Amino acid sequence: MRGAFGESGKSKWFLEYSQTGKSYEAKFQYQGHYHSVEFDSLGNIQDIEIEIMESEVAQEVWKEIRNYFESEYRQVKVEKIQRQFTGSKSGLKHFFQGRKFRSCVDPL
Repeated sequence: MRGAFGESGKSKWFLEYSQTGKSYEAKFQYQGHYHSVEFDSLGNIQDIEIEIMESEVAQEVWKEIRNYFESEYRQVKVEKIQRQFTGSKSGLKHFFQGRKFRSCVDPL
């Protein structure tokens, strides 16, 4: 992780089991955001999640999200907002290398 993110500080590692097998997840803070990077058992990146603040979501998008939850539920509390990036192995590598990831990674 240090090679991809420079001095990202301490990372915590987790082993996860799912229907598709096991994966490894590294969680750490980098450039003021919490990151989570998931790998398969061969070390291939599966996805990247970055926790963001409400202020980082476009105002019109946030309004739509709030309207949906308020129309479907009596009470809503947003605890965490994340951007998730998935894509090809090379696309996610570009993300780590600081290139423009929007052209090579499809956000969910």
